[in-house]
Amino acid sequence: MAAGHMHLLLLLPLLLCKEGALIRNSLIHFYTACCETDKSRWVFDESPQCRDAVTWNVILASYAIDERINVMEDLFEEMPERDVIWWSTMIMGYVQGGELETGLKCFREMREKGFKFNEAILVTTLSVCAQMGLLEQGQFVHSNMNSVKFPMSVSIGAGLIDNGRAMHGFGKEAVSLFKSFIREGLSPTNVTFVGILNACNRAGLVNDGRYYFKLIREIYGIEPEIEHYGCMVDLLGCTGFVSEGLELIEKMLIKPDPVVWDTLLAACKIHGLVELGETIGEKVIQLDPTYDGNYVLLANIYAKSKKWGDFIRVRRLMADRGATKVAGWSLIKAEGKTHKFIAGDRDHERSSEIYEKLKEIESRLLLAGYGLDISPVLHDISEEEKENVIREHSEKLTIAFGFLVMDVGSGIWVVNNFRVCGDCQEVSKIISKVFKREIIVRNGSRFHHFMGGMCSCLDY
Repeated sequence: MAAGHMHLLLLLPLLLCKEGALIRNSLIHFYTACCETDKSRWVFDESPQCRDAVTWNVILASYAIDERINVMEDLFEEMPERDVIWWSTMIMGYVQGGELETGLKCFREMREKGFKFNEAILVTTLSVCAQMGLLEQGQFVHSNMNSVKFPMSVSIGAGLIDNGRAMHGFGKEAVSLFKSFIREGLSPTNVTFVGILNACNRAGLVNDGRYYFKLIREIYGIEPEIEHYGCMVDLLGCTGFVSEGLELIEKMLIKPDPVVWDTLLAACKIHGLVELGETIGEKVIQLDPTYDGNYVLLANIYAKSKKWGDFIRVRRLMADRGATKVAGWSLIKAEGKTHKFIAGDRDHERSSEIYEKLKEIESRLLLAGYGLDISPVLHDISEEEKENVIREHSEKLTIAFGFLVMDVGSGIWVVNNFRVCGDCQEVSKIISKVFKREIIVRNGSRFHHFMGGMCSCLDY
C-alpha cells in the first residue's frame, strides 16, 4: 500500500462499524473536496459490503470533478442500480471534461431508458446545446420538458431565452418565451434580464429592449449591472441610436468599464460618426492602452473617412505601446481533426485545391449576381489589392475546404474569432442558395445560420 494511505488503515474499524456508512461517505466526500481522489477510492474499495446509493454517487462525483472520464465510465457500468442523481453526475462529468457531445448522448440514453430528469440536468444540457450551437438538440430538451409538464424555473428560463433561441437569431421567439415566463408567475433575476436584453440586441428589437431595461428597476427593484448596460448600449448603437447610447453611459449609476465604451466606439465605426468616434476612441485608449481592439476600431474609423494621416498615427501608437493586433481566424472540424485558417493562408496541405475550389465557387456566385464588396478593406491600397484581400478571407477559405471534405448536401460548420464581414455574409448567403448547402458560422456572440439565401440574423 502507498505510504499516503497507511494512516487510513486505522480507520477500518470505524468504516465497518454500525455507523460506518455515515463515516465512510463523509470521508469520501472529504477527500473529494480536497482533490484526493485516490484516497476517496481507497475508502470506497475497502468497504464493499457497506456501499449505498450515496457512496456510489460521491465516488462517481469524485472522478467527475477530477475529469477522469474513463474511470468514471467504468464505475457507472458497475453500479447495481442507477437513479437520476447518478445520471446527472455523469452528464456533469462529461461536460466538465470537455466531452460535450458525449454529455448530450448521455442525456438521450437516460431518457431512452425511462429515467426522469431534474433541473440540474436540464440547465447543464441546455448549456451544452448553446456552446455547440445545436438548436435542434436544445429544442429536443425543451420538448422533453413540455412532454412531462416539467415546471419552468428561473435558471431553465434564462437558458432557453439566451442560449436556446437568442444566439441563433430567434429573438422574437425568445421575447415570446420571456412573456410566458412572466405569465407563469416567475420573477426574473438579473441573469434573466441579461438573457432577454441579449435576445433583443441580437434581433435589433430596440423598443422591446428599452421596455425590458426599464422594467429592471421600476418593476422588479433590481439595480442594473454592467452587463445590462452593455446589452443596451450595443442595441442602441447597432440600431443607429448612438447618441442615446452615449446618454445612457453618462447616466449610469455605476462606473462604465472600457468594454461599454468599446461597444459605443464600434457603433461609431458602423455609422461613420468620425468626430464622436475620435472622442470616444481617444478616451478608451487612455482607459486601456494595451488592448489592441481600441486602436483598430479608431484606425478603421479614420480609414473609412479617408483620413489616412490619422490612420497611420493610430497604427504607430498601437505599435509603440506593444498592443499587437490579434489575427482573425476561422476553423472547421473535418477528417478527424481541426483545420484552422487565416486570411491568405497557404500553409494547409491542400492549399492549392482550396484556392481552386474557391475560384469555382466564385464563378458560380458571379453568375448568380454576386458582386465583390471591397468596403470592409480599410487600407490605402489599390482596388485590385483590395479585391484579393477580400477573396482570401479566412471564412471563405474554410468554406471552400468544407466543400472539398464534406459530403454533398451536408452542412458546413465554421467557427470565427471575429464578427462576419459584410462580403463574407453575402457570399455565405448566396452559397446557401446556389449550392443548396446549409452554412453555420459561430463567433463569440452568436450563430449565423445560412439557408436558402437568408441568414438567421436577418443581416442585422
